[in-house]
Amino acid sequence: MNLESYDNLIKKISDKCILEFKQLEAVYNFDIGDELEMALVTMLREFLPAKYGVVRGFVVDKEGNKAGDDIIIFDQQNFPTLRFLNKDNIFLKQQVPIEAVLAYIEVKNTLDDASYLKAVKQVKDVKTLCYKRSLKMYEWLPFEEKKLFSNEYNTLGYWEPTIKNPVYGMIFSRY
Repeated sequence: MNLESYDNLIKKISDKCILEFKQLEAVYNFDIGDELEMALVTMLREFLPAKYGVVRGFVVDKEGNKAGDDIIIFDQQNFPTLRFLNKDNIFLKQQVPIEAVLAYIEVKNTLDDASYLKAVKQVKDVKTLCYKRSLKMYEWLPFEEKKLFSNEYNTLGYWEPTIKNPVYGMIFSRY
C-alpha cells in the first residue's frame, strides 16, 4: 500500500503512534517490562475499534490451562474476560477464554537470543492452546466454512489451510 493512499492515512496513523509512544514513555519510563506492556495496552486501546478488548493477562481454556502472560486482543463484544476487574485497570492481569482470543503480543524490553527463544515459546503456547477452540462459536458461518482444521481442496479446487482461524502472534521489543 502506498503511504499517500487514503489521504495519507497510513502516514498519519504512524505519526500518531510515534507521538503517542513518546508521550507514554514520559509517563511510564519503561523501566521494567510491565510498564512497556501497560503503555502498549493504552496505545492499542486508543487505536482499535471498541469491539476489540486489549488486556494484559493469560489465555485460558475450559479446563483451566493457561498460556501467555502479556497482551491479548480479544472479541470483547461477544465474550467477557474471566476475571471481573475494572475494564480500565491495566495493572492487574485478566484471564481471556480461548474462544475470544484474536491476537497475542509477547512484549520484551530488550530482545536477545535467550529472550527471543522464550518469546517464541510463549507465542507458540498461546496458539497451541487456542487450537482447542470449539466450533460452536462459528455458528454464523456458512456450513462449508465451519471447519477449523482442514487439509482438503475446496469446491474451487484450491488447497485449504490446515488452521482456518489462527490467532495472530507477535513479538514486540523496544530494543
